[in-house]
Amino acid sequence: MARGYRTGRMRAVASLAAALAVLIALAAATLAWASGRCGDAACRADVDISGHAEPQPIRLGDTSEIKLTAKNDGYDGALAIDLQATVPDGLQILSVNHFGGRSCSQQGNFVRCDLGDFAREQEAVVRIKVKGVKVGTWLTPAKVYASDVDDPNGGNNQVTTTLMVKDRIGEEQGPQLTIADPQRVLRSGGVNLKVKSDRDGTLKVRGEVRTRNGRVPLVPVTRGGVKKGSTQDVFLGTRESSLKKLRTAFRSSSRLRTIVWVTIAGKTVRREIHLRK
Repeated sequence: MARGYRTGRMRAVASLAAALAVLIALAAATLAWASGRCGDAACRADVDISGHAEPQPIRLGDTSEIKLTAKNDGYDGALAIDLQATVPDGLQILSVNHFGGRSCSQQGNFVRCDLGDFAREQEAVVRIKVKGVKVGTWLTPAKVYASDVDDPNGGNNQVTTTLMVKDRIGEEQGPQLTIADPQRVLRSGGVNLKVKSDRDGTLKVRGEVRTRNGRVPLVPVTRGGVKKGSTQDVFLGTRESSLKKLRTAFRSSSRLRTIVWVTIAGKTVRREIHLRK
């Protein structure tokens, strides 16, 4: 009988311990729910968007690509990143691709992308291929949204890209310019590009990097005696003072907008790319 008493008592203690464990788990879950996923304070995430169109300008009927990059620069993670862009009537959407994120959909000229959740420093890129169907300068506004965050820098969650479409009347071909986008300027010390000339003459290439604190010039290149049909490898270098400015600029931005101009015998083409660390 003593053994039965001890056995019953042990079972009662085990049941009590199990019930207590369940209560502790429920209390912890309730506390976590009350505190939120970032503790007692609101989650802080700086979700921003940048964008540019390349190549540009284009001629009527030619194609370009609008590149939109969404990124979380904030301290905490951000949930349900939603990117929205409206392409103007002067441009026809040919395709939409995303690199990172879950999916993109298109309805007429409106594009919406579900990019999922972003950890700190995570980013995704959306590329919208378009064709110029009307002459003019066309603006594509885009915004990015996040759920359950306190964004301390709400002004950088929207961007407008510009694409100019020119008429083909009086068209001149101009030099063909090939530049990898983006380029890692701190590794190479500058920007590499290729120029195919459509005429004889002197080649002049210059560029500048746009930062929040001003414009940083690249070292220009001039070559005489360039022949029609030839391809020139050109390197726009940076001075040590320029590299210091770029390193400083990269502390607050992962990409820097860069403009390159190429002129041969009076004909100039302009391209816009982005630099990375």
